[in-house]
Amino acid sequence: MQLWRLKERIENKTIKIGGYHKFMVFDPKKREIQALSFSDRVFQHLLCDKVLMPYFEPKLIYDNAACRKNKGTHFAQNRFTGFLRDHYKKYGSKGYILKYDVKGYFNSIHHKVLKEKLKNFPDKEIKELLYYIIDSYESEPERGIPMGNQSNQWFALYYLDRLDRTIKEKLHIKYYIRYMDDGVLLHQDKGYLKECLVVIKEQATKDKLEFNKKTEIFPLCQRVDFLGFHFYLNRYWKSHKKA
Repeated sequence: MQLWRLKERIENKTIKIGGYHKFMVFDPKKREIQALSFSDRVFQHLLCDKVLMPYFEPKLIYDNAACRKNKGTHFAQNRFTGFLRDHYKKYGSKGYILKYDVKGYFNSIHHKVLKEKLKNFPDKEIKELLYYIIDSYESEPERGIPMGNQSNQWFALYYLDRLDRTIKEKLHIKYYIRYMDDGVLLHQDKGYLKECLVVIKEQATKDKLEFNKKTEIFPLCQRVDFLGFHFYLNRYWKSHKKA
């Protein structure tokens, strides 16, 4: 019965978000999740599989690693390990890591900025639906998208695309990977990474975001923590799950 009603709502273009059920998760860290009703989740799967994934996937850089087909934490871990090994072959232990972490990412995403990023969406009716979904939730006025809403995973992946392209295409950082709101840049020159940090902070400000205190530059010879793993320097670059 719910699926039949959903079919009618789609055909009649009367899709409405029924509200969010909130609950807490504690792994890997404490977060509030905002979940939709069953029929709304079914519609979200349809929207993501048939509309958002085909639209966003070709636009994202390869090393935007979260919530995409054939990617995820293991992909990001292996990819980052490969970066470290390649760098070690060229420069040994000489090098530095710039890690950034966006402060309260999902709750900080600005509705106006996100809708501006979607202004060229080719289907006007679907674009208006996406705007409606964006405005269906606020953590504070004009800000915030719910973590339990599948379409918002794609919005969050795409929201930082300008930052990704600044790092890859303007700053020419070869060894860079992002997992949602956590990014890692690897380079042999600390001074250049300092310049990079200035530039990416400027881009984050344009997107009405800021980095938190976890954002730092440190020597490659130190242990590198990324996505819940410790990476230790030796000729093979070993990684271990955090205790």
